[in-house]
Amino acid sequence: MNYVKLRSEETSGGARRRRRRRPPTASRLKGPRKQKSFAYKLLKRGLAKSFAYKLLKRGLENLMSPTSTSGVAPPLKETVK
Repeated sequence: MNYVKLRSEETSGGARRRRRRRPPTASRLKGPRKQKSFAYKLLKRGLAKSFAYKLLKRGLENLMSPTSTSGVAPPLKETVK
């Protein structure tokens, strides 16, 4: 019975294939803006809080550095608890 069900799903073109969520890693975060948005997403989901805060801290330090073109760090969002 289950075998027939699996066969029907296989012939649907693979649209139902679920992708596994990768664990949070810094390797695929290229710029500070990407890091910041990723950190906020982690905080919103409630996962890896220390890792997210570390990314945020590093991003804000980069923005406040003397070599930065902006020189001003953007304010933290009020939704972070």
